[in-house]
Amino acid sequence: MINKVINRIRAVRDTSKGRSETRTVLQALSLNEDVITRELVEVFKSMLDRYNWTENEALLLKGVDRIRSGYLASRETVELMDHGAGNSNSERTEKEMHTGVLKTVNVSDVCRTASTQTVWGELIFRIIRRFKPLSILELGTCLGVSGAYQVSALSLNGKGVFNTLEGSDELARLADRNLRTINYQSYNVHVGRFSDILPTVLPGVPPIDFAFIDGHHDKVATQNYYDQIYPFLSKRAILIFDDINWSTGMDEFWTQICKNGIGIKVSFDLGKWGVCVIDKDHVGAEKRVHRITL
Repeated sequence: MINKVINRIRAVRDTSKGRSETRTVLQALSLNEDVITRELVEVFKSMLDRYNWTENEALLLKGVDRIRSGYLASRETVELMDHGAGNSNSERTEKEMHTGVLKTVNVSDVCRTASTQTVWGELIFRIIRRFKPLSILELGTCLGVSGAYQVSALSLNGKGVFNTLEGSDELARLADRNLRTINYQSYNVHVGRFSDILPTVLPGVPPIDFAFIDGHHDKVATQNYYDQIYPFLSKRAILIFDDINWSTGMDEFWTQICKNGIGIKVSFDLGKWGVCVIDKDHVGAEKRVHRITL
């Protein structure tokens, strides 16, 4: 018990120190000549300062909370085919990920362990509200909690289409059911292995302004998804990679993409998430990585 308390105190101390250092970094970046970088900085600052939501924003965020609460209270079980990398200790082969692993799971457990947490959902909501993307792509719908944040933001913006890909038809069904409650029609849930349906989906969507890459935490696969998506990105876009610290392979991917990722101008390492600013007009520009704590 004493060790747990000590570890908690250390974690709070380290977080406080990290946030203090983050404020210094963000203050310097607020003078950056790149508009998108400056706008992202303002979003990060607003999260640090505990941004006060407007009445309409708060109303929609409460709706997302209800969706999450419904899942957590659910006694439903679903049978799903998992084409991902499993957990961080799994060593699935390429064949296993391609064929998939069939398993029966509780919806509440999926929500608890795999759905986007509130703090991250509110961040993605805030980014979309700020940048007002016209085309969003998500890899990894899961139960649609992260999608609910994104579709809710689009509904307030009054424009933009959301396309999300999910490998499990059962999870896609549940996600679609709850996304419909937001009363925003410009979204599509595509079902299938990412490697199978991404080549079909990408040519049919408008140039992508914002992408959230989640759902298959494998170094090689994630790099392949980036390579496939890049030609369909707008000249200026924002990409978020989830769980960059999930495994050694994902950590290696993040280090590599920050250094060598084509079109990536600035990257923000948030610990769990990696946020990248794309600038196709300056592909040879010096790449910068900033580590921040929210």
